[in-house]
Amino acid sequence: MKKRIISLLMVALMLVSLVPMGAFAVDNGDIIGGGDSTDKVTITFTEQPEDVTVAVGETATFTASAEASSALTKEIKYIWVDASDIGSSDNNIDIAKLLKVVKGKKATYTISAVSADDNGMQLKCVAYCGSLSILGGKGLSYAVSNTVTLTVTGGTVDPDPTACKHDKNVEHYLNTNNTCDPHIEYWYCEDCGSYFTDAACTNQTTKAKLDNGLTKDKTKHTDLKHFPSKAATCTEKGNIEYWYCSGCDNYYSDAAGTVKTTSAKVSTSKNDHDYYWVADEVAGVHYQKCRVCGTTTGTSSHSGGTASCKAQAKCAKCGASYGELDPNTHVNFEVRNEVKATETKQGYTGDKYCKDCGAFIEKGSYYSAQCAGGCKDIELVKGTPKTCTEDGTIDYYRCKKCGNMYKDERASILITKDDLVDKCTGHDLHPGTDALNLSKDNLKQFAKTIGLSTPQIVQMIRDGTFDLDHIIGMIKIKDIDHCSDDTYHWLGCQRCGKTLEDLRDELNSAGFEINEKWYELSRKTAHTGGTATCTEKAVCDECGDAYGELGAHRYDAVVIAPTCTQNGYTKHTCSGCKDSYTDNETVKTGHIIKYGVCEKCNMRFSNPFYDVNGTDWFYSAVMWAYYNTPQVTNGKDESHFAPKASCTRAQVVTFLWRAAGRPEPSGSVKQFSDVPKTNSYAYCYDAILWAVENGITKGTDATHFSPNATVTRAQFVTFLWRYAGEPAPKNMSCGFNDVDANAFYYKAVLWAVENGVTTGKTATQFAPGTTCTRCEVAAFMFRAFSKGITAK
Repeated sequence: MKKRIISLLMVALMLVSLVPMGAFAVDNGDIIGGGDSTDKVTITFTEQPEDVTVAVGETATFTASAEASSALTKEIKYIWVDASDIGSSDNNIDIAKLLKVVKGKKATYTISAVSADDNGMQLKCVAYCGSLSILGGKGLSYAVSNTVTLTVTGGTVDPDPTACKHDKNVEHYLNTNNTCDPHIEYWYCEDCGSYFTDAACTNQTTKAKLDNGLTKDKTKHTDLKHFPSKAATCTEKGNIEYWYCSGCDNYYSDAAGTVKTTSAKVSTSKNDHDYYWVADEVAGVHYQKCRVCGTTTGTSSHSGGTASCKAQAKCAKCGASYGELDPNTHVNFEVRNEVKATETKQGYTGDKYCKDCGAFIEKGSYYSAQCAGGCKDIELVKGTPKTCTEDGTIDYYRCKKCGNMYKDERASILITKDDLVDKCTGHDLHPGTDALNLSKDNLKQFAKTIGLSTPQIVQMIRDGTFDLDHIIGMIKIKDIDHCSDDTYHWLGCQRCGKTLEDLRDELNSAGFEINEKWYELSRKTAHTGGTATCTEKAVCDECGDAYGELGAHRYDAVVIAPTCTQNGYTKHTCSGCKDSYTDNETVKTGHIIKYGVCEKCNMRFSNPFYDVNGTDWFYSAVMWAYYNTPQVTNGKDESHFAPKASCTRAQVVTFLWRAAGRPEPSGSVKQFSDVPKTNSYAYCYDAILWAVENGITKGTDATHFSPNATVTRAQFVTFLWRYAGEPAPKNMSCGFNDVDANAFYYKAVLWAVENGVTTGKTATQFAPGTTCTRCEVAAFMFRAFSKGITAK
């Protein structure tokens, strides 16, 4: 059995000797190991405990705080012990032994209701990390605080009754019966607190035996005393008015002693101390002193504030000046050697000096005088982008006249050449230098970063493969910080695109000793894999980053047919991202009304006109004009359309403008002198300007439109043809013998016949010079717009 145990111990020692030292760290809940002192974590107190002064019965609180040099340390533990338990040396303590005499185990140690016996207590705090299971706790990292003292004011120490002679303060009490405190005759020594049945104080008894065999009457008090109300102070409690009987040791709220209360209910709490800071210039410390009772507390060294070349630092707590002057810190400054610029002479901003000690701070710069009244002729000067190795310059504005440089286009912020520098910040390395400088101290944490579990790490330690080369060789680029653009991924600088291999010389010059495996891993590699959609780029299988362009939309087309009141169109919608657009717009058909019913949508319409019958050839055209949106015409009055009446130039242009949707004129042409912008022409003013702007009519001359002139059939057909964009007729031969081939309306008439707008007055005559009646205007427009005529 002994041989087996020895063998197991030897195996354990061999495993420990094979483990790389970087695998042994202070226990943080993962691997437990040990190492020499060079691998220990350093513990440092960031807040030392301070002396505490309190009165008897109050609470004393001591606080300390420490930090560890390693970010891997999960927790720092604290113990408070008597300073004598540590001894004179803090360098070789046994945490395990101290835990047996510990007073507190947290960063804050509290003593409730201190007594006079606690006065002079001296404590130390020990901060440590690690586990007591490692080498019995002797391999722990720890730090010991300074010694602090507890000072207790007020209170007395109970005397030793065996040492008392009972010859000074002895009170004699006669026997009494049938009271709240019946007792036999006795003597009481106030010095030691003992009771006796004889005057010589030789027969000692107890308080409990004094009423032996006597009758108690709670209503008859032997010593009921009145205590008036008293205000509390910072050293004594206060009280409300009460009565107290020393015989029965009870408190009462009435003079008769019938309404019982308690000491707690008649007492009021002490006031807080009214502390103010006092600085001890000789000792170089400060403390707080109560203005009322003079109690002091919180003695500590000055801290905070900033010293300058002229003044000491001011303590952040008490405001007292302390410490030495700092010759390198300056507060007040002055400018020397300043030269004002003129239009012919360059100026100098002056050199900066300390006003207190005269030290030179900063050299000035030369500048040119600004233009009188401000710089106006300003130009933008583009800067030079900074690189990873060289400074760049910012964009700025320069006055062409005086040459001054400005930060803003308004020339309000003057700058110098020094202000133009955009400082180089070096390479933006991925991964950072912390990862590149892998060592035995951080290899375990890096191994976890790339996905290795604690059991895997332990197995690698056993196999002897837990080293830098092996760990780096296991890295997948998606598991670590890396560089990436739309084409490649690599290790190196994200800003300039160089790989670690490209930067090898620079890194070596900077003192970075990087494992050769990093250089092999750093090469630029094109992204691969993944599928892009119209909303997301493809994701690289190797590095996990998105790259390339978005995928194409997958549009589905839906044709929306035109209706009587709405234009038709084709809507294309992407099935992936729902992006959509429309095209192929077709003009609304308009209502085709016969006998009060639309042939297309079956909507019923009432005929408001007495002079238009359902059997008239122009009935549908008039109904279309009346019910179109927007309305083309509403008749001569509410009940008459006047189909045979003539139309003026202003009227037909207005009808056409309304049918086109009442578009706003651009204002690019001058108004005609015979079409003023008055109420009389308000209905046709915008329509005439629109018609002229779009080449539908040019007016009767340069300054006149002749709005009230009658329109002929030839003129109105020409207006329609021009609105359609003057399309060329397919057949240039005309069947009308009254339409001259050289007439301005020749092509318009041919186009109108081809498109069913008109068939002429007869088979052989168009009657171009005949007045175009209201019913003919409505019919021509109805036929044209029903066939989809649009402005070109």
